[in-house]
Amino acid sequence: MRNERDQLREELTNTNRVVVRNNHLIKQLINSLNFKLMLYTRDQIHEDEIGDNDYCDHDDEEKFSGTEECSGKLSFDISVGARGRNGKIIRITRDTDTSTSTPMNPPERIRPTASRRRRRMISEDDDEGHNDQGEPSTVHEEDVVHEHMVHEQVDVHEQEEAAPAHEGEHMEEEHDGAEGPGELTRYPGGPYDLYVLTRYRYHVSARLWFGEERPLLKIVAHGKKMQQFTPPVLPRPIENWVNLSGLNPLQRGSLKMIDNNLISAFVERWHSETSSFHMPFGEMTITLDDVANLLGLPIRGEFYSPPDVDRVTACNLAVHLLGVTTEEIWEETRKTRGAHYRLDWLKEVFRRQCAAERFDCAARAYLLNLVGSTIFADKSHTLVDAKYLPLFRYLDGIDRYAWGTAALVVLYDYLSDACYYDTKQLGGYMTLLQCWIYEYFPNICNRGDQGADVECFARMNRWCYKQGKHKVHEYRSIIDALTPADVIWRPWENHRGVIPFDDITLYTGHIRLCSTVAKYLPERCLRQFGYIQYIPSPPLPDPARLFDVDVEWLGYVTPVTELFPKLRPATYPSECEDGYLEWFYQVSHPLLVRPDGVPQVPRYSVPPTSADASSSQPPPILQQIGDLIQQGLSEHQASPDDELYRHFYKALYLSRSRTS
Repeated sequence: MRNERDQLREELTNTNRVVVRNNHLIKQLINSLNFKLMLYTRDQIHEDEIGDNDYCDHDDEEKFSGTEECSGKLSFDISVGARGRNGKIIRITRDTDTSTSTPMNPPERIRPTASRRRRRMISEDDDEGHNDQGEPSTVHEEDVVHEHMVHEQVDVHEQEEAAPAHEGEHMEEEHDGAEGPGELTRYPGGPYDLYVLTRYRYHVSARLWFGEERPLLKIVAHGKKMQQFTPPVLPRPIENWVNLSGLNPLQRGSLKMIDNNLISAFVERWHSETSSFHMPFGEMTITLDDVANLLGLPIRGEFYSPPDVDRVTACNLAVHLLGVTTEEIWEETRKTRGAHYRLDWLKEVFRRQCAAERFDCAARAYLLNLVGSTIFADKSHTLVDAKYLPLFRYLDGIDRYAWGTAALVVLYDYLSDACYYDTKQLGGYMTLLQCWIYEYFPNICNRGDQGADVECFARMNRWCYKQGKHKVHEYRSIIDALTPADVIWRPWENHRGVIPFDDITLYTGHIRLCSTVAKYLPERCLRQFGYIQYIPSPPLPDPARLFDVDVEWLGYVTPVTELFPKLRPATYPSECEDGYLEWFYQVSHPLLVRPDGVPQVPRYSVPPTSADASSSQPPPILQQIGDLIQQGLSEHQASPDDELYRHFYKALYLSRSRTS
């Protein structure tokens, strides 16, 4: 019997020496050999290696126990070299424990994350001799490899057959001495200096400039399902816990539908190095002040640090905190193939525990489903990570967390992934992003005003989805044609009686959720706070430890105090210091449509409502001057990156700026 097992092991070892380009065949071979070995081990390992007194019943092996394990354990590694992107070796590693795994149970799977993709790109740049500074090297809790786990280090973007070749190689072929964004220090249309956008060659806009369209992003949205699921009245104990948590605005505020074209057009302007959208007139971003006013969530509080959660831990947490049986949760994690719960399953648990009057368990299931469908929504569309369940262990202490800040970290992280060309999906809370667009850009899309009271706690309740009429390439042209006069720079001025301004929103540093770290840089978007925009400092370096992020956050007063001496109140909403626009056009790529592209699409003309910040229009003579300048630039097919026309563009922006 030992000889047979040794022979199987030898076959597995020999597989490691075979290099095959077809990854699918490799996986089939590995699974076949692994299955044979596990079948054999199941029947023989205890007789061969364990005495009669230590014998472990096979029936007991198949039952989950949080504290008991069979002593028979077999560990082996399979490392098969398969050629992935750019000819690099993809390693597939298996670690099997016979005490908990059975042939019929699929191995736990770690889903690809945004941070893993960015770390791979950093590795590629290092291999090619590049020095990318200023890019956050985020590490997700999902990236930790636990036991009983298959970790295929292949990014989800590489699994698409239509995925493009390596960006650097592809662009070098296009750039035959004249055109095509290869390994350049200057890019047509910008940036001309790469000290800010250090990884621009991966960005979607680098491809769009040369006519390479990206498929429409798949957007994660649960608004319609949430409105169907949320009961009109919760049991009194659960309602009290939800209100105490600070998460109650999320129950009914989500948009039923999301405009994929509009969202995709804005994602094309996001840059991870600066955590901001690069518009034709400078940078803008979603600030903590925006989150507080739109969502009504607390932005002060603790950052959440979860325990290490694998499949076994996820089962234990569900048994103790959700009140489910061992058999039920073991079957649930088998279906999700890891430390995740299905959102539909959490809804079933909520209903069942309410009927049984186990309101604490029902409240945890309800709250976990709530955040998993909104601020923590991921690309799976159907799952929520089990690492978030301990957030609700103590129902009376949920309000100590900075929920609004956590929502912003998740959205920043997914935007920083989706702005790269080969990304296909976008996670995060899309209601936050789309309502932010509604508030700041009232004229570029349809926005349904529900007539909600302006004084409502969360301003997202004011808006409802209204079907858009434009495709992403049309929105691209519309945004390119925006001027500062088309922006409501301070939409919350009449909402301060409900949500007062908090100076922590001017904090400059890092924010985090679990092990995901994002840069928060309001210094780059001062016009949204009513100050003159100056040329900002280079983006922050990455923090050495998560502990450093917590220290920065607790000592937020220091960076805010250092920022105040630099601030000067703006005399008109879009004011920026001399030289800012010239600098911005040097370091950014503000226009996505080439001058010889499609004609401009007529924009919506939606008059500002009473909820918008009041502002006066420029005098008629300035409007006429601006129209003449615009007409001349259009006739000459001018571009702002042309030195001859840059001053004309600046004059155009000044002529169309609102005055206070």
